[in-house]
Amino acid sequence: MFDTPVGQRTGDWLAVPGNSKDPGDGVVRLVTGQQDARVFLVKDATTSTKLELQGSFDDGDENVLIVIADEESPRFTRSPKPRFGRDGKIGPGRFSVASSISDTDSVDDLYEAFRLAGGF
Repeated sequence: MFDTPVGQRTGDWLAVPGNSKDPGDGVVRLVTGQQDARVFLVKDATTSTKLELQGSFDDGDENVLIVIADEESPRFTRSPKPRFGRDGKIGPGRFSVASSISDTDSVDDLYEAFRLAGGF
């Protein structure tokens, strides 16, 4: 139907293929005027953790979006009190395809949830 992805068509971002020789580059980069987000597509949270442990991305990197195919457990609200090891960085965005499909009522809502998860 469309040969251009909706994010590009609407001007939300430009999609740039990742470098297959560099796993840390992600499968695609979504580039806006203010952001260059590396996107990683994974099956589940375990696979995401493996990529992080292999050094593909850093937990404090705000220019990363992890797209998880399976349902993901809800994240708990963190206390504003400082804890050892916390540095106040937001970290990668996370978008669960399965969870988001069940939580949204329309394709437009799903697209908006993706935009918010990626910080676009």
